[in-house]
Order: sequence, then structure tokens, then C-alpha cells
Amino acid sequence: MTFVQFILLMCAVSVAVRLAPPIPERHRTTASAVVAIIFLFIAPAILSDYRLFQLSTVAIWAIVAMGLNMLSGFNGQISLGHGAFVLLGAYTTAILLDNKEQLGFIDSSPWPFWTTIFAAGIVGRLAGLVLGVPALRLTGPYLAIATLAFMISTPQVLRKYDGLTGGTQGLIIRQPRIPFGLKGELTNDQWMYLFCLAIAVLMLLVAWSVLRGPLGRAFVAVRDSEVAAAAMGINVARTKVIAFTISACYAGVAGSLLTMLVEVMTPDSVDILTSINFLTAIVIGGLASILGSVIGAAVLVFLPSDGPDLVEKLRFLPEELRRPGVIQGALVII
Repeated sequence: MTFVQFILLMCAVSVAVRLAPPIPERHRTTASAVVAIIFLFIAPAILSDYRLFQLSTVAIWAIVAMGLNMLSGFNGQISLGHGAFVLLGAYTTAILLDNKEQLGFIDSSPWPFWTTIFAAGIVGRLAGLVLGVPALRLTGPYLAIATLAFMISTPQVLRKYDGLTGGTQGLIIRQPRIPFGLKGELTNDQWMYLFCLAIAVLMLLVAWSVLRGPLGRAFVAVRDSEVAAAAMGINVARTKVIAFTISACYAGVAGSLLTMLVEVMTPDSVDILTSINFLTAIVIGGLASILGSVIGAAVLVFLPSDGPDLVEKLRFLPEELRRPGVIQGALVII
């Protein structure tokens, strides 16, 4: 089965479940999502390692997009600098897992790889708090410019402290080893894919529970009208800071997984264009939509790699329009 056939089959079955009459209406979306997740978990038995690497990247970018959607889609704060939080989370894991063991866990022993995910999330959240508090005075394009400035400055800071970050050369780590019970059953690519997918599903469930609760309703109320939200007793400043810190935490976790996936982290691993594309992803997938975050992340990964082959088949378009960049721009406008 080819990759396209696998995706089409997954979508077809998910849609069929979504439309199935025996399933109560309120449970259909959940059932459809569960079917899609089951398909993704059996993907290692069907797809090549290259496609699994791509899907691992989709899972990582989906985590960033979910966090950014909570901030921008549900809370109304625009950020173009989430790549900086990804970098901070990525370097947290790289520093803790690098071959030099710069910061030992206990008695200079290596850090368990899973603990660095928590550390990256905490670092991202603290950075979000540092940026989120002064950002309370900024709205709209002013906030977007401030976060973009944060993204521009972060790689420069990482290069400066080369004794800790490796400077321009960055840091190299070893990919987390396959658990003992799965050795011989999975390849490294399959293991990393399943690990990234599991973390992405966990973060999706956390986002879903947050947005369906009182905090999620506060996010939406502040987005729609700060004056009305304050009149209903919502602490607007605290709500906006919480949204910023949760979003930054998601980006930090994604950065940690990115380091484990690619095994090397440099200041240029996440650039300004990638940071801006995170916002593009949630616009394409749909603001205030968790599913849209996943769709946007998939577009972000597959459009550059598979886009050229796809648009070449659109012979009715002029040659200058048959480019992935043009297609991405058109999707944003639509």
C-alpha cells in the first residue's frame, strides 16, 4: 500500500464513522478521531521509514500548532515568534542529553530522555511567562512584532553562549534507545514515530480537556470582548498570561521531541520562516480548531516535499503558478 492510499483509506474510514447513524451525534467526532489515531499507530507496519519520519515531524509541528491555536485561535493573541519557544525547548533537551553530559542528572549520570521533555516544557512555560507579562500592554500587530523580535534575537543569544549551546555548530545527541521489550520488533524510525505520536495524542487530550473546561471558555470570552469578560468576573490579564504560558509550554515540548528526532540542534534549526509558518498552519487548518492544527501541520510538512509532484499534474495552470509556495499562499488567502 502506498502512502497516498493509506491516507485516503484512513480518511475514508474516519468519515464513514463520522457519518455512521448507529453512533450518537455527540460521540461521532470522537469516534472518528479514535479511528484515525488507530490507523496512525499501525502505520509503521505499512509505511516506509521516510514517511514515518515525515509523520513524526507532523506530530511535532501539530503540538506547536495546538499550543499556538489556544493562544491565537481561542484567546486572540497573535504570535509570530513561537519558533523561539521551540528552540528553547529543543536546546534544553540537547544540553541535557548531549554527548558531553554538560549537566548530569544525578552524580553526573545521563538524564533519562523522558525527563528532558518535562524540563523543556517548563523552560518554554517560563519563557512564555517572561514574554507574556509585558505583552499584556500589546495587542494585534504590536504583539506580533514583539514576538517576531523575540524570535529574531533568540538564535543570536544561543550563538553567544557557545560553551553551553555549542555556538553555531550546535549540539549532537544520541536518539533515545528502543525500550528493552521492543528491541528487535521496531526500527529506530518506527520507535521514534510511535513515541512522537503518543506524546502528540497526549498533548491533544490535554488541550481538548482545557478548552472544554472553564479556562477554555475564559479564553474565548477574552478573545471576543475583554470588557464583557471582565464584567463577568474573569481576570483578563491572568487569563491572557495563562494562555501564553500554556502555548509556550506546548512549543517547548515540541522542541524537545524535535531534538530527539533529528539528533542535532543548531540555532538555525528553527528559523524565522518556520516560526511564521506556524501561524500559517493554523490559519490554513482553521483557527480555534484542534483538528485544524493537525491539518495545518500536515500541510506544513507535506506541501514542500510532495507539493511539486502534485502541482506538476495540474497542467491546466500556467507553469509559474505550479509551485508549492504559490499553492501555500493561495491556501492562506482562501
